[in-house]
Amino acid sequence: MFDMETVKMLAEGVVDTLYMTLASTLFAYIFGMIMGVILVVCRPDGIRPCVSLYKVLDIVVNLTRSFPFLILMIAVIPFTRALVGTTIGNTATIVPLVISAAPFVARLIESSLLEVDRGIVEAAQSMGASTWQIIVKVLLPEATPSLINGSAIAATTILGYSAMSGAVGGGGLGKLAIMYGYNRYQTGIMFATVVLLIVIVQIFRKSATAPPSAATSANPEYFTPEAASPYVRSLKPLPGVSVMKKSLLLLAALSLALAPAPARADSKTVTVGASPTPHAEILK
Repeated sequence: MFDMETVKMLAEGVVDTLYMTLASTLFAYIFGMIMGVILVVCRPDGIRPCVSLYKVLDIVVNLTRSFPFLILMIAVIPFTRALVGTTIGNTATIVPLVISAAPFVARLIESSLLEVDRGIVEAAQSMGASTWQIIVKVLLPEATPSLINGSAIAATTILGYSAMSGAVGGGGLGKLAIMYGYNRYQTGIMFATVVLLIVIVQIFRKSATAPPSAATSANPEYFTPEAASPYVRSLKPLPGVSVMKKSLLLLAALSLALAPAPARADSKTVTVGASPTPHAEILK
């Protein structure tokens, strides 16, 4: 059906599409991870609240996500030219792809980290873990399955963006679909590019499927030590914690011992009084 030149052209399109998608996903996750963690840590009920930073970053993420990709790609042409020296080609397309995908990835990471059981985080805090230790050894490991599943969504979205970039100077399968399928009415090439994109999406979905986290048990409402991450289970109490516990227990015991016993509801009140009258007169 296709000659060798067409097959070679489609193979090059697949390679270019994978290059743009994987590179953009990598950089989007680098920046998106930073923004997502900051959004979780600095939220009003986070482990390190900073409302001003949270609000500013939240607005930036929302505004960036509001731009359609094609409009954003045209709007950042001066920045792309200053960064990579050109505005067309595969490498130049990575710049707007990262700018567009990083806020989306940040929201995915924020959602994944917020799914971590609050009891696990509080357990790490009570054991004296620092903010960095909670992020690296509690939040991220506990949210790993959700993060892996979210990476498939992010890669699929970036793949769709890379296909759209073919309309304004990008390469890959999107360029072939527009150049041959749309402009030259070669429906065979158009159909081949669609099939290849579907195959790539399915590969992404299969390769980014993770088993459920150990923290999500049959009864997630209750926190158990077995549901905690290995780091939380390995934490030891601070040196002063045991002394504080003993002091509190001693104070509680003294309070119970010195507290008056509560009166029973069915007890009778007995009044005892003293009389100045001599005992002999009372006996008479």
